[in-house]
Amino acid sequence: MDKVEVDINGDGRFDDSWQFDVSEVKSVRWRFEELGPVYSPVVADFPSQLYLLNNMLIGALRSLKPGLEQDEVWNMIEKKEYRTISFRKICPNALLTAMNPCFIT
Repeated sequence: MDKVEVDINGDGRFDDSWQFDVSEVKSVRWRFEELGPVYSPVVADFPSQLYLLNNMLIGALRSLKPGLEQDEVWNMIEKKEYRTISFRKICPNALLTAMNPCFIT
């Protein structure tokens, strides 16, 4: 068994802890023949599990204070409203490189 302890508010005291069973954790070498069968189910299942976890966390935030769960990035993903910004329109004379970015204030 392993134990996870979480300090939510950063006061140095653990606010929650739980134990989880690691007896089924398998040791594998970094070779495709061994990694593939172990990695494939994780890649197949993890996105849906992460989505469900996110929805549960949003519900928990909503229960604390209405509106607390609002996140503009997540709203954009949920609504599939992807916007693109033309930096050439905002900074037409800027040379847009990593060394010379166009800052907008």
